[in-house]
Amino acid sequence: MLMQMWNTYRLSPTVIYVNAQEQKNITNKCLTNASGPLVRYNVDASQSAPYEFTASGVVRWYYNPFTGVEIPLVVHPDLLMTVEVTNAGPEADVLHVLPTAWFRNTWSWEVDSGRPSLEATGAGVVDVRHPFLGDLELLAGPDADGTAVPALFCDNETNTARLYGAPSPTPFPKDGINDHVVSGAASVNPDQVGTKCAFWYRLSVPAGETVEVRVRLRPSGSTLRPAAAFGADSILASLPKTITPALSTFCICLAVTFT
Repeated sequence: MLMQMWNTYRLSPTVIYVNAQEQKNITNKCLTNASGPLVRYNVDASQSAPYEFTASGVVRWYYNPFTGVEIPLVVHPDLLMTVEVTNAGPEADVLHVLPTAWFRNTWSWEVDSGRPSLEATGAGVVDVRHPFLGDLELLAGPDADGTAVPALFCDNETNTARLYGAPSPTPFPKDGINDHVVSGAASVNPDQVGTKCAFWYRLSVPAGETVEVRVRLRPSGSTLRPAAAFGADSILASLPKTITPALSTFCICLAVTFT
């Protein structure tokens, strides 16, 4: 992409926005690349004393080989997810949409791994705390009628009682949200805290029509934009004015990655 931008437009990014997980992945690849080590060490083999390698920090610059410029690699402070839902049926119906956030369960097997948390702090607002990602907030756009959307919480833990007949480590295992929505089971945490959560949209959609919901992730207490601003246009407009519109789109595409 960098080569195409340079050959076609003679443009080079002034900054590359990524999310925190992508920055961590890039750093890990630089330190552990098996096919061609990106970090080399010189060791004095005559030394008999044991030695060890340590690394800290993250990659903060990217060298553009087409222009010879070092481009800052910056964690984008604001991510927006847009979900479009279409009623493909012949009649109007209520569609249930559950944008979900959860933490990969590393605390169960990694030694001294901090346990992250998700906790409701207001209508349509979830406080996100993670030992690596820091403090974030997850915001849900309002329902079609303008009302706040409820959040459901459980733990990203295996339902061992259902699978193996053994006691579960939590009364609200990872399938708790599904069981609550489908059958009304008391399987979500009434205290609205856990390591997995979902906003429960119940949308009345006419036949053949499409509706849209938006969810936003940003640093906790951010004042970059009003919490109620969910439009992609507002996010693009808030990027540094030195970035051209074409380059802004390029940066946003790099910043927002959903799998």
